[in-house]
This record gives sequence, structure tokens and C-alpha cells, in this order.
Amino acid sequence: MSSGAPEDPAAKKSHDVKGGFKHPFSRLRDKFENTSLEDVKISLIAIAQEASRPPPLTPHPTNNSRHELGKFANLLNSNHRHDEEHEKATDEKRTGISESHRFKSFAPERFDNDVKWYVDGRDYYWAVSVALEKAKETIYIADWWLSPELFLRRPPYYNQEWRLDQILKRKAEQGVKIYIIVYREVEAALTCNSEHTKKALRDLCPEGSPGYGNIILMRHPDHNVFENAADMTFYWAHHEKFIVIDYAIAFVGGLDLCFGRWDSHQHALADVHPAGVAEEIWPGQDFNNNRVMDFHNVDDWEQNQISKAEYGRMPWHDTAMAVIGDCVIDIAEHFVLRWNFVKRDKYKRDKNYPWLIMEGREGDNEDIIGVQRPNYPVGGYVKHPLTPLSTKKLGKQGTVNAQIVRSSDDWSSGILTEHSIQNAYCELIRNAEHYVYVENQFFITATGEEQAPIKNQIGAAIVDAVLRAAKDARKFRIILVIPAIPGFAGDLRDDAAAVKKQEEESGVSYQEVQKAEAHKIMGSGVDGQDKDGGVSGPQEPGREPSNTAEQERETDAIRKFEAHRDETSGRQPESKDSVAKNAMLGQPSLASEAWEGDDQEEAHLWIQEELYVHGKLLIELDATNDPNAQPPPIKNDAQEDEHYKSVADPLGDDLWNMWTQRATQNTRVFRQLFHADPDNCVKTFEEYENYLPPKGHPAGHIFDTQRAATEIREQLDTVKGHLVWMPLDFLKDVDLAEKNAGMAVNQWTESIYT
Repeated sequence: MSSGAPEDPAAKKSHDVKGGFKHPFSRLRDKFENTSLEDVKISLIAIAQEASRPPPLTPHPTNNSRHELGKFANLLNSNHRHDEEHEKATDEKRTGISESHRFKSFAPERFDNDVKWYVDGRDYYWAVSVALEKAKETIYIADWWLSPELFLRRPPYYNQEWRLDQILKRKAEQGVKIYIIVYREVEAALTCNSEHTKKALRDLCPEGSPGYGNIILMRHPDHNVFENAADMTFYWAHHEKFIVIDYAIAFVGGLDLCFGRWDSHQHALADVHPAGVAEEIWPGQDFNNNRVMDFHNVDDWEQNQISKAEYGRMPWHDTAMAVIGDCVIDIAEHFVLRWNFVKRDKYKRDKNYPWLIMEGREGDNEDIIGVQRPNYPVGGYVKHPLTPLSTKKLGKQGTVNAQIVRSSDDWSSGILTEHSIQNAYCELIRNAEHYVYVENQFFITATGEEQAPIKNQIGAAIVDAVLRAAKDARKFRIILVIPAIPGFAGDLRDDAAAVKKQEEESGVSYQEVQKAEAHKIMGSGVDGQDKDGGVSGPQEPGREPSNTAEQERETDAIRKFEAHRDETSGRQPESKDSVAKNAMLGQPSLASEAWEGDDQEEAHLWIQEELYVHGKLLIELDATNDPNAQPPPIKNDAQEDEHYKSVADPLGDDLWNMWTQRATQNTRVFRQLFHADPDNCVKTFEEYENYLPPKGHPAGHIFDTQRAATEIREQLDTVKGHLVWMPLDFLKDVDLAEKNAGMAVNQWTESIYT
């Protein structure tokens, strides 16, 4: 029935928008009916409709209230960043650029770059520290997690000036402008505490001090339903990690500037040093084992609930790269786009956050990098780079032709979906001629369009490559390396025998020493000693100095613990025996190392002794003269010795046989000695229950402690490296998607597989 009243065009438009609105949870609406959640939804929409009405005219908005209320109106329009004419024009412009480039990337192929790779954190962080120290104008950092207290050089006690926050403070005081974007975590699920990151970096240069205003940090996305109702995302994260310095050099890769990532090629498991706590490598929460306990209260980074005497650390293996050349400009453009998007989305009316404009994307093209010109701009506009590109070392810098690709979308950058990185993966894999080597933290993919809910088609590209090689009768291999649950879980539930005895006789627990040591290294920001024996550094802003009594207790704990060790070992406190010599006693293998005690005790305590030995390797911490730990243009050391020659041909039968034989042997030992899981012999949950050690059995210990110690030693001595076979038959007879299997795939979980 009609009232006969003329139709309001604005109301019709609102109705059309609402009718076309597709919420990501639309399939769950029926489930919400007649529930309190439905009432909440109706209330939010009512608020949004109220917020969508034109506000009273005001000459100058002075706060964020109008901006926040406007976001509720976006509940009725999921396409609100792409529906106005100027937004459509910008999208068309960006699409045209991407369509003209390989892989449909925003960036073109760039020629003659100097590109250098790094393996593991020791080399990468050292190179980053060198490059940061040379910064003159600007530093961009984008991270999933950033720990201000991270030491880029080790051991920390002798490298106080190379803690990340101290480097950034030093550069800010020199006038360098530092822009940082970090992921704002879902606090209920993650422990990275970006709020602490923001506060710690903000407090480095308080108002009135040198460097004030030169460190600016954004967190994104927001998860507050009352401020960001239409644009919340819980499924996705900003997981990229990159740095751009002075538009002259960039670092891109898999290593966040955060706790738990610094490691060497040796991947040591233990950090209890005979020479004293000043030689320890991972202070405070930087010593971590996620399989035992996740990071906890990282704002209190001195403390660590994982005792180094009771648990091994979880090694971290990853890679990264540095680049000099024209690719740096594309990496910088991606950062500027994200900065301007977050400025628009969250800090539009905050004067502390400027819009960034960029040489080459000015005037009619500034919309490509997300620049807006509101009627009442807040924060101003800053042109980057601060000195012209003509003064930078661009153009022909090396011999590498490269292209920047990415995965980005409306929620993260305000653009239409770009998956040029997946396009590149698929095309390169599909056209491979000899082999494909993939080393990744996760691997979820599909081999066809029908395998919902998984949508990415890298698996299909692998199948295409294999079939094409088979048709050509061509030797071809796909080598995929991903983590299984490691056999050495690091869950050392019994006290280390040597340390336990020392605890009892000194009257000081190792955890007390550990906290005191961490405070001595990290607690006051930069206190401790430098390499030249200098005095303590300045107090960290925002932290109260420890009281004298507390300092005396900590010093006394360390003194007692170390004095007893020196007394019983016969070593002088200043002795610098090598870690390898102390751990291995000069012996060539586990099987021949001396053990004090009976065989039964050794079977029970091997994990404190043998695993300690296995992990305590001689690590070269000082990378001053190591070319592999320097930024370009210094080249990597080819190190073409016999070991490297053995891997020169990835398709060689000798290499393949060595790999497969080692994987087979390692898998067998871990199965027999530890009942490590997952394992191919476990195909049902019933078999799983029978396979696991009985409840109460210390995790990571020998499964059968009745085995002879000599047999255990002999088997452990055959373990080489870290390679094992991926147990593809693990729980193969269980439908993990069934409701009662505990891993149901439903409408909430489906979207994470896209």
C-alpha cells in the first residue's frame, strides 16, 4: 500500500545501497535471528542511519567525532571507498597501470638493481643496523610486530648502542624523519602488544627534547566496533616486513624487527653460558619457545616465564633481501600509499600525522598514492624524498632485473584487490623447466577451482608444471620444505643437572639469575657496559630507575651464582673458553662425550645434557668483517668450498640421495627415541593416543627410558641437520572437517583460506 507521498531521492538511494550491500558475514544472518546478536546488529544499523544524516553546518571540524560517526554510515555501503566518481576514476587509473605491467603489479619491471640476500637474523639484523646508522633523511618501517628493545647486534651486554630503540632515538635526534606502520593486533588472540611499541617509541623523544616529533607511528587496523564498525577485519593481518632508508636502499623479507627472530645458521637451542651471563645472546623475552609458551606481557620485556635452565629456545630460520636501485622507489610508493590510507582511515583529523606526497606522483597523479585534499586538511603535506630523486643512487646499480609484487586490498591500502604476488608465483611455477624449490612457513593451496573454501591456485600451477615435464619426459622436481612439529620440542621439564646442582649449592635459582641478568642487560634501556668498558648509558625515558636495594639483590644473585660456578670449575671469572670447547669437551661426537653418572640417569636427563651440547655451538657474533652481514653494494661471500659445491646442481643425484637419506634417518630416530608427532604411523586418533607418551611424561624426553644410554647416544649421533619427511599420512583416516573432529570448517573459518 502506498501513502501517495512523493518518493524521497535520498531515501531511494539509501534503499538501493542497502539492498546491494553484501556483508562478509551475510550467510550467518539467519543464525542471528531472535538472538541478542541480532539486537546488537539492529542497534548498530540504527546508529549508522542516524549518523548518516547531514550534521549541522560547522565552519571547522575540531575533532574526530564527525569522522567516526560517518564510519557508521559505511555499514550500509561496503564499497564506500570506490563508489564516488573521483574514486572510480582513481581505480581506473590504478587498474590501467597494473594491466600494463607483468603479473598485473602496480610496479613495472626494473632493470640493473643491486640485490643481496640474507639467511637468518644474525646477518640480516647486522646489515639493517649498518644501513640505519647511515640514514640522513627518512626511514620507513612496516612491520607485523616491532620490539623496540630488540638488539640488532649480539651479545647484547656489549652492544647496548645497537638496540633498535636506541638507534632510532639517535637518528631522530640527528633530524632523521622516521615513519612506522605496525599491525594492530586482535588482543584476544595475539600478544605482540603494538600499544607498547607505540608508547615506547613515542617516549624516546618527549616534547622539548631533541628529536621530538621525528618518530611517528601508526597502528592499523582498528578493532573497535564503535569507531570502525564497517571496516573491521579479524581474518587478515598486515604481515609484510620492509624498510626504506633515504630512498636509497630497501630491505624486504620474512624477518620482523621483533623478539624471537634473531638467530644464526647454527640455530643454537640453549643460552646458558659457562663464561657468564654477560655472554648470553637472548636476554629477557627474546629467549622464546612458542611450543611451550607464547610471548607474555611483552611490555615487561625483562622478565621471561621460560627458564633457560629448563627449556630450550625455538630456533627461527628465515630469509630477507636488500636492494639498491629503481625498485626502491616502488617499495617506497607502497609504503606511502599505505601511510596515506591509514591517515585517511584513522588519523584524518590528527595534526601529528601528515599526508605524504611523493616525487613522480604529484598533481593529477597524487590520488594513486592515496593523497586527499579535504576542505580542512589537518597535519599538512610533506613531499618525499626530502631531497630530489636526482640526488639518489638510482638507475644502473647492479645486474638484477626485478619487479615488486604484492598482495593488497581495500581494507589494507584502500585499493581494489591486487594479488600480483600470487600471479607471479603461479606463472613462474607453471613455466619452470627443471625444478621448483619452495621454503615457506605455511602452505595452503588448491589444485582446482572446485576445492572450496581454498581459493589460491598455486597448487594447480604445480600440477601443471609436473604434467608438462612428464609429457616432455624431462627430469623435474618439486621440493617443498615447510615446518613439521619439531622432534626437539624444547620442552625441558626437568632441571638441567649441572645447573640444578649449582642452584642447590649456591642457594640461588637460575630464574632469579636470569631475571637479574636480563635487567642488567636490558632493564634500564642501555645500562651495562660497552666494548671499551664504558659506564652505564642513560636511563630509558618512561622507566623509573631501580631502587638501590633491588639492584643490590640482583647483583648479589649473579655474584653468588657465578662465584660458585667459578669455584667448582676451576676457571677464573674472566676466562673466555669457547662455547664449543666447554660444551663438547673437545670430543668429536655425542657418542664419545664424557658423562658423569649412571646410564639410567643419563637416559632420563639426556635432554639437558646432549641437547644442550647439540645446541651449544661456537657462534661468530661479531659480523664487522663478514661480507654476508653487510648491506649492498658489498657482495655476499661465495664460499665455494666442497660443501657448497655439493649443492651446485639441485637436480644432481648425489645431492638428492644425500637429502632423502638424511630425511629418512632423522625421521626414524625421532620416531624411535621420542615418538615425535606428527608421524606417518599415526592414522587415527586412537593410534595417536597410543603413540603419545603417557600423561606426565616430560615433553621432549626419551620415550623409553629403559633403553641403554649407549644405544641412545649412537642413534642420536646419526642425526644430521634438521630435515625430516613431511608425514602426509598423519591422521589420514580421520575426516578433520567433521563436526566432532574438533577442526570443523564452517562459515566463520572458510574465509581464512582464500
